[in-house]
Amino acid sequence: MNPKFRSLLPSLFFIIACCYSCTHSYKPVRSDEFKQDRYAEQRYRANEILVMYKGIPSDARRQTIKNALLAAGVNPDSVKIKTCNDCNAYVELWEGSEIHTVIHEEGIRAGTVSGGSKGVGEDTLAKYSLNFIQHLPVEPLPTTREYKFKDFEQPVSGSAKDTIIVAVLDTGIDTVKVVRSEYLWKNKKEKTGSGTDPDSNCYEKDIFGWNFISKSNDVRDDHLSMHGTLVSEYIIKEFATSPKNFVQIMSLKTHDHQGQGDLFSAICALHYAMDKGANIVNASWGFYYYQDDPHPYLDSLITEVMKEKGILFVTASGNKIDQVDEYAKMIYQNEHGVTIPDSVLRNLEIHNFYPACIAEGTNNVVVATTTNGSRISATQNYSSRYVDFGVMADTIGPDFMKFQVPFTTNPVFISGSSFATAILAGKIGALTDKAAYRINLNKQDIINSIQSGSSGTIQTSTDLDSRNLVRDGRYIKRE
Repeated sequence: MNPKFRSLLPSLFFIIACCYSCTHSYKPVRSDEFKQDRYAEQRYRANEILVMYKGIPSDARRQTIKNALLAAGVNPDSVKIKTCNDCNAYVELWEGSEIHTVIHEEGIRAGTVSGGSKGVGEDTLAKYSLNFIQHLPVEPLPTTREYKFKDFEQPVSGSAKDTIIVAVLDTGIDTVKVVRSEYLWKNKKEKTGSGTDPDSNCYEKDIFGWNFISKSNDVRDDHLSMHGTLVSEYIIKEFATSPKNFVQIMSLKTHDHQGQGDLFSAICALHYAMDKGANIVNASWGFYYYQDDPHPYLDSLITEVMKEKGILFVTASGNKIDQVDEYAKMIYQNEHGVTIPDSVLRNLEIHNFYPACIAEGTNNVVVATTTNGSRISATQNYSSRYVDFGVMADTIGPDFMKFQVPFTTNPVFISGSSFATAILAGKIGALTDKAAYRINLNKQDIINSIQSGSSGTIQTSTDLDSRNLVRDGRYIKRE
């Protein structure tokens, strides 16, 4: 018997639902009822908040907010303010001792909070949010000696093809050893102009993209497992045989050498991608977080502003993270006296993961997970409401579904919804006419186009559909 899952009530902390048995309904759990949140410091950055103005930022607006902070027990004189760059204050990062404790659903209020914060607040001046952390939980790759990239077999040429620009928000890219320069997006205005910032976008010498971690133009991948490089390689591989489209990767480094990024860097990078004409954004990351509606600023930025500009946003369903699951189980055990099953925690309608959970049937967000054609990987998230595609794994075992790493001298396999996302983004980009990336983009139009013109690339499975694991039972066939 499959109970119908429902959305969870708002809370900053984890809200986990389950059923006692087939005769009980799923119930939400609010961890803000507990006195201590032992996982909080790993889910968002302490002493930081995001301030997203409703109008043009001004000193007067900032002072009003600082006055509210003072009433809440935060010393406004100690607050440091950072922006994405030196001239475009899309969103500000405010740093100050204990500043993260003053976020409420209604905005910033007087009085510190020990566990009742909602994570996102709003008042007449701005929207506020904790600076949520994004983790890239990937398995280690084999040693360097076993993991050597070979040259691409296909000639590198975009002649007589449309160029699709894919912005990859990740750990960077190996610009020397792995990817030929023809596949790298180049900011031509910056490269050919004069001065320190020829295109006047306040990102100096941003020729191949930007590093939002070090605030520099160094987009090289320093992650031990080369997560961003692998994501880019999977995307490029899908374009290699496309008769109509060529790809250029806009590398936006939003995650550090440990695979950790945050909401502030992601928002800054999304604005950069929009400003520089990306057609597709690949976001192989996310964070677990819950409220009635998705994060309001991230939601509107992606599904309204980017949709209006004709940008497709492809993101991951998310993977199992042991620490997160154990914390969720602890909350449920304390509240209801029973253990919530791992399988239920993989349901995005129960265990929310953003930005995947802002996907809707007609917006511009496409979500990917991994499948064998009849079931979803046990270590990745699923939902018939949020997940659009399962991507067929290359090798399947009793407890794993993995993809073959492209362009290697010896077969290497790795798993994760990150790479399912990249394969899907590459497949869509390789098969879709560039004209599809138009104002008020509707992802269903793109899906229908691929399904009708790809000779069976998109399949539907009654098994997937009947198990309610992926929207309409769709999966991408690997060719």
